[in-house]
Amino acid sequence: MKAKVALFLTIMLLIFPNPNDIAAESRFALVIGNGNYAEINSLKNTVSDAKDVAISLSSLGFVVELLLNASLDQMDRAVIELGKQLSSSQDAVGFFYYAGHGVQSGGENYLIPVDAKIPNDSFLGERSLSIQSVLQTFEESSAKLDIIVLDACRDNPFAWSRSLHRGLSIVTRQPPSSLIAYAASAGEAAEDGTGQNGTYTGQLLHYLASPGLDIESVFKLTGAAVNAETNGRQHPAVYSQFYGKFYLADTPSGKIDTGDNKLVKNSTSRSYYLGLNIGQLILLTIVSQIANANSTSPLVVVPFDLEAQYAWSASWGLSTSLIYQAVVSPASQSNNKQEFGLAVGPAFYLNKLQSLFITFKVGLGYDFGNNGYESGDSGPFTQYSRVDFLLLPAFGFFVPVTEHASISIGLGLQSFIPIWESSSYMKKLNALGHLLYYYLPVLNFSLAWTH
Repeated sequence: MKAKVALFLTIMLLIFPNPNDIAAESRFALVIGNGNYAEINSLKNTVSDAKDVAISLSSLGFVVELLLNASLDQMDRAVIELGKQLSSSQDAVGFFYYAGHGVQSGGENYLIPVDAKIPNDSFLGERSLSIQSVLQTFEESSAKLDIIVLDACRDNPFAWSRSLHRGLSIVTRQPPSSLIAYAASAGEAAEDGTGQNGTYTGQLLHYLASPGLDIESVFKLTGAAVNAETNGRQHPAVYSQFYGKFYLADTPSGKIDTGDNKLVKNSTSRSYYLGLNIGQLILLTIVSQIANANSTSPLVVVPFDLEAQYAWSASWGLSTSLIYQAVVSPASQSNNKQEFGLAVGPAFYLNKLQSLFITFKVGLGYDFGNNGYESGDSGPFTQYSRVDFLLLPAFGFFVPVTEHASISIGLGLQSFIPIWESSSYMKKLNALGHLLYYYLPVLNFSLAWTH
């Protein structure tokens, strides 16, 4: 037993690295995707673009605030908060991404919130977000590197747009140590694409997390790919005031090499999942109905499994299960039992959307009650209590239903392995039915809340 415990602890230490081995880093991002406009034409890809960029940046160690279909007030407050975050560290890196409508007027660029009511260009300054205000926030924070990505170079959406120009204009005053990437050149419109993502963001996602690419190479390769995909109709542009080398992902040597701007990767995704597993209830209800068809003392099985996951990054997280099981015979007291259990373990995500996962949870359970008579059909009940070692491997996938709701479907194994029992009679029963009862394949079907 001691050898098994030592082996288990060794495995868990390998799975969960010492948090002191991961140095703290300051990477902060604000990602905005506006598509469902109230007064002007909607955009089909911008929300998906923002979601996918947020996931990618989270996997690269950014603390990400994601705004979808945001109002002007939400955008203003998020920019202010980003400035505070960047000012909190001397080695901070900021990333601002916007997908949605944007216009230029009088040499200024404006990002349009979804609730904007702008009757003419004189209202742009007070009813939209000026890109210059974002750049001013970056400059005041004195961050080591500021990255601004604007996938907003679309045709002007306003009916009064004679005074406005197509696409966005070049920023006349760019902060030091900053890099601004446009989906299209000045005065040029960006294409929406035919799939889930717009043309520019779709290509950006291919290169954003590529190891060994410095930040300027990421945008150069993205621009070349967009130009090729559109047969020369769209020309992304990059303007840089950053003269160092910065890698979003690790270099081939496994280290981040930024010269004087030394940065250390930190994974701080903020993804939560809370679900009630009703799959086993459905499965055991069907089995119980079949088994009880000709029984004079039918059993009622009530399994309860509350599951939660916390994603530390786009590739792994922590998974827990709170388990309650009851087996009740309403017609007789000869087979009534209850078990409580808690299991914890790692969750591994097999794709960037975290929709396909494997979990491996271990824990302890306490089982008590009675299980038949000591001899034949008469005599005192066999009262017992037992401590179980829980082993709960599983795999499955999430199917999104709404923004904060999903269905989780998968298969798993529930192993309740006795490590202490109070009844010698139960020990005999457990030895006989060990493989039949303690290694149960289960159907996982959860209604989940996600964030």
